[in-house]
Amino acid sequence: MSEHSDSKFDVWRALVTIGMAALKARGRATSDDLLRFRTVCSLNPLFATGNERNEEQLLNFADWVTEERGLDACLPAAAALSPALCETAFALACDALAGRGPFESRALLVLERIAAALDLADEAVQPILHVTAIRNRGLE
Repeated sequence: MSEHSDSKFDVWRALVTIGMAALKARGRATSDDLLRFRTVCSLNPLFATGNERNEEQLLNFADWVTEERGLDACLPAAAALSPALCETAFALACDALAGRGPFESRALLVLERIAAALDLADEAVQPILHVTAIRNRGLE
């Protein structure tokens, strides 16, 4: 039995899995994508609480679940999150995708599916997309 056979989601697993699902749904995740995502997660206060959770185990779990279930992994992951943390998960997914440049139509479709899985209203989604775009703007 795999070390990942227990696919129950806690908050940390859910957050990382949703971000990883976003990365993979947009296309193959490169090592640069994964490094950027790891950095985004490590900068989030939820991952800096002194909790003894192993970052590598979280990423390996998310990698395994998303390989098995793809974007559909977001549905069970969302069930582990409060409404406020669903917004945080969506923001992490946005940050994960922003590393590849401005959101094109494929990325927006992925984010739309994630927002639906997280049961987020458009009033919550649009400001997150807007702020992500501002934070990741290139030179103009």
